[in-house]
Amino acid sequence: MTLADGNFTERFQLIARASGWGSPPRPAQALGMWEEFVTACESGYAFDLSEYLNDLSVRRLLQAVLDDAEAAQRTETYVPFAQRIRRIDDHFRELVSKGPLIRPGSDVWWDRRVPPTGRPNSSRMCENGTS
Repeated sequence: MTLADGNFTERFQLIARASGWGSPPRPAQALGMWEEFVTACESGYAFDLSEYLNDLSVRRLLQAVLDDAEAAQRTETYVPFAQRIRRIDDHFRELVSKGPLIRPGSDVWWDRRVPPTGRPNSSRMCENGTS
């Protein structure tokens, strides 16, 4: 038996609130945020390291939902949701694979490295992982 898509959204937002999101996004919004972040990194992330790490919070949220069997794996939307995350992740993994290591002990791959370059014309840029 699978949960209705509305229940997936409700569970997603419950997980988001438990993760510290005051105004939790809907699943599609969170996927869009992750994709936009990866695109920003591809063109040169324009902010400092603390902003970069903060922006990774959406990926932590997505992982919490993927890991939650009640929310994700029992819904009809789980497979396309997980597939889209994997596609975005593959692209991001490729981007950061060439960047400097910033958290070698992290238990999640996405916050161990930063992209190799930032956007050169920003005064708040994170260049080569340093501020």
